[in-house]
Amino acid sequence: MVFFCQKVHRKVSAAYTFVLLTDRKELDDQIYTTFVGCGVSTNKGDKATGAEGLERLLRDQNRRYVFSLIHKFRKRVAEPWTTRSDIIVLSDEAHRTQYGRLATQMRMALRQAAFLAFTGTTLIDSKERHETEKVFGAYVSVYDFQRAVADGATLPLYYENRGEKLRLVDPDLNKRIEERTDAARADGEPTEEQEEKLYRELAREYPVFTSDTHLSDVATDFVEHYHQRWPLMAAPTTPGEPIKYGGNAKPMLVCIDKVTCAKMADRIKVQWLNKQLELQGKLQKEEEVYAKAGKSEPPFVIRLRAQIAWMADTQIHPVFSAYSADRDR
Repeated sequence: MVFFCQKVHRKVSAAYTFVLLTDRKELDDQIYTTFVGCGVSTNKGDKATGAEGLERLLRDQNRRYVFSLIHKFRKRVAEPWTTRSDIIVLSDEAHRTQYGRLATQMRMALRQAAFLAFTGTTLIDSKERHETEKVFGAYVSVYDFQRAVADGATLPLYYENRGEKLRLVDPDLNKRIEERTDAARADGEPTEEQEEKLYRELAREYPVFTSDTHLSDVATDFVEHYHQRWPLMAAPTTPGEPIKYGGNAKPMLVCIDKVTCAKMADRIKVQWLNKQLELQGKLQKEEEVYAKAGKSEPPFVIRLRAQIAWMADTQIHPVFSAYSADRDR
């Protein structure tokens, strides 16, 4: 975004106003601090405060940058706020909140503006990807997941269905949850009333996937999977250096709410320690066998000892979202 804005100002016209738009406060702050950190935006007043403040900024002919959440277009627009054609709206995460009431209000307020979307919909199903194309037009540039993997910018992504192992008996459960969540977010950040309605609908499914039995099954499966993956998490080493297993990888488990997150953290810690003690017992037996025989330890015993040390150093913590819509969950 910074590079694009700078190039337009340098190569096309310095008169353009850029509206940097997103749908989450954290992203709004991140974009703003990036522009400030690069020395591009030097005016503290570039950040909109409230719907009226946003309208005032967009009516300002001399404003080069405006940073805002799309939710500040909640004010009913009876007539365009400006008829300027040299305004470009840069929408981050454009696949989320560009198709509902807020987006309609924005386009009515900025009737002559141009719109450029930044989106991750290449990772999303084709239906939503096509929705983004219908609103913004064809892709200008695509940096897809395969290119990112080839460049070494990210790791490969693998999907594994673990429902059978965890004895999930309702294959449509995830689909129903996804449909209800998408419906609630259709017009942007849900209101308190919409959130309450969504919680009531999901409450019918909640006991199924937050029962103690199910959470314990998930914790066991999680530990069984990740304690074996430590050799694959090794940090790169230079030639001649010994292999360093473990690296600094960070597995993540996403939970439905804070209570479940805290419960899962406790269960995973217990299961992780149990697995560590199980391996320590196995190591002790192997050490006794080779010590009694007077033989040197084979590589697998050395690796097992290193794995136990890695497990002992591993930290497990619950992390809670600071996003306002999640704050009370």
